[in-house]
Amino acid sequence: MENMSTNILHSKIFAYIKYIFLFLLLSLVFFIYQSHVVTDFRLNLIIIIVSAVVFIVSLLNFKYALYFFIFLVPLLNSIPNVLRIENKPVILFVFFALVLGYIINRIISLTGWSRDKISYSGNYAALFGVIGIFIAIFSISAVITIFRYSNFFPFITDNYHNLAINVNGIDSTYAIFWTINFFFNYIVGFILLFFIIKTFHNFDDIKNSVLILISSTVVASLVLLYQYFLNPLWGNSEAWVAAERFNGTFNDPNSLGSFTVMLFPIFLGFILYIPKWYKKIILILLFLPFLFAIFASGSRNAFVGIFISIIIMVGVGIRELILWMNKKIKKKRTKAWIWSVLGLIAIAVIVFVVVSSLNLKPELAEIDKPENTSISLVDRMVETYWMAYNTFFKADLIEAFKSVSSYRYALWEQAAAMFKDHPVTGVGLGSYILQLPNYYVKNNSNVFEIDFTGNYYLQLLSELGLPGLLLVLSIFFLILVKVFFYYRYNKRLYRSQGRIMDGMVISFIAMIGSLFLGPHTNFFEIQFTFWLILALILKYTGQGRLYAE
Repeated sequence: MENMSTNILHSKIFAYIKYIFLFLLLSLVFFIYQSHVVTDFRLNLIIIIVSAVVFIVSLLNFKYALYFFIFLVPLLNSIPNVLRIENKPVILFVFFALVLGYIINRIISLTGWSRDKISYSGNYAALFGVIGIFIAIFSISAVITIFRYSNFFPFITDNYHNLAINVNGIDSTYAIFWTINFFFNYIVGFILLFFIIKTFHNFDDIKNSVLILISSTVVASLVLLYQYFLNPLWGNSEAWVAAERFNGTFNDPNSLGSFTVMLFPIFLGFILYIPKWYKKIILILLFLPFLFAIFASGSRNAFVGIFISIIIMVGVGIRELILWMNKKIKKKRTKAWIWSVLGLIAIAVIVFVVVSSLNLKPELAEIDKPENTSISLVDRMVETYWMAYNTFFKADLIEAFKSVSSYRYALWEQAAAMFKDHPVTGVGLGSYILQLPNYYVKNNSNVFEIDFTGNYYLQLLSELGLPGLLLVLSIFFLILVKVFFYYRYNKRLYRSQGRIMDGMVISFIAMIGSLFLGPHTNFFEIQFTFWLILALILKYTGQGRLYAE
């Protein structure tokens, strides 16, 4: 008995030392990184104040700190734009405080009087195994990439030389911190997922998180209304204002557009979930500014993602209607999927007849072009259709795509070239955009547009090779499998609580589709929101037995 007590004491002492060492090490890393990246005193003061609040709340109740962080995710990202300084990932530094608060919580829990009951439940072994392998791969890639840009100092060279790493003159120091930034971008989503899996217990936690995110979205939408009607340059750049595109509280309009893709079905699902009619009306009224944000962002990616969501929701609605009709007419033996297929075929026939009846001209005259509406998304979609249609008739489908792709075709070509040169390792974490100028020169490209890949999956392929892409696809696949079996065996699919789940799943699928048109998770606020939704889906499916109505 005495030996057992001694072993327990030694185990606690070791745990104390481990967590205290981890806290001090991460504090030092975070401090060094933030002091290098954020040099503006005003921004640093804002970050310190907000981070201190998050940290203190995390000591009192880590779940509430998570709620508070979720509320902040959409709101802090335009602060550098408001201060007219270079863009910095403000929400990342606030997340650092949340991580440190979690470690202190673990230390406190060793005394037995922690207020937080951090739990772990559900079968996530396979998923966490794949995530662990992916973290190992991109961590190794980050380390090797950093040493490569430092000329492997101090192992090969005696001194650190800040040399140019591409034809545009980007130096080693910039490239190293760029790589570190991408390392944080990749890992924070998994850490947030871990926090949610460990901390949330039941449906109320999921519902509260969704409600908090929607509340934050409403605030961001109201800020965008102020920006659009009263002060276009507030938190926005002159270039975006000239293009009649607005960002609200986000980094830029593209980030706002990606966020709306994820929130659109969740917002609608929550409206359907709320039982009281007057609460539904309030939510619908709050939904209107959010709809305006979709149009004001001018993001064509948002249009595609939301179109995917609407198609899925229409399909779900048709199936639900058919199930309801089957129940009413008491044809129990009728297979619902047969009626679903017939309904979709009928819709396809109607669409085909309508499109076929249109009087399509070989080329659209400029005089027939609709006038500018001053609504960015509408004008951009009209311009996109106009240019693609005319280019298609003058040339072919490939040229039509090139005309409206914002140089994505050139970015994709260079990503493919990088993968061809480095199929297993890629060019290194975060290195696509750094190596892009070199590849333009190497391949004698007529285009010299410097941007991200324009495709999340090609970014993984070019930077982390085939293993990186396969691992991420495996993570998505395992989540979809859990969703499939949840829907397959859960009999309360179409009851009220399931509306929130439906919204999150549609959001996930729409985002998977939207990622073909851009690596939107390069924005920290999008990365956090994306993995928040995935974590809530996993928590819901992992504890489905707790949600019986």
